[in-house]
Amino acid sequence: MGRSTLDGLFDIMTGMNTGAYVCDSCGKGIQRGNLVSHAKNRVKRVRKPNLHAVTVLKSGKKVKVRLCTSCLRKANRPGRGKSEK
Repeated sequence: MGRSTLDGLFDIMTGMNTGAYVCDSCGKGIQRGNLVSHAKNRVKRVRKPNLHAVTVLKSGKKVKVRLCTSCLRKANRPGRGKSEK
């Protein structure tokens, strides 16, 4: 069953991140706000997370996920699944 346009509108109004710019691990997504100049002029601004498409092993299967850089760095720490030298 597909989502209706009202559901998408509700997500936009409430700020829920269900789009393409969401980290699959922590849920970090788009932040919206204002860019404020020295003269207090306000312009709409969108900040997107730095996402990377990675292939990970999940229960023995290769799965493609989108991870933000902080989650990617946490996954690459020693003792977190990668073989140490």
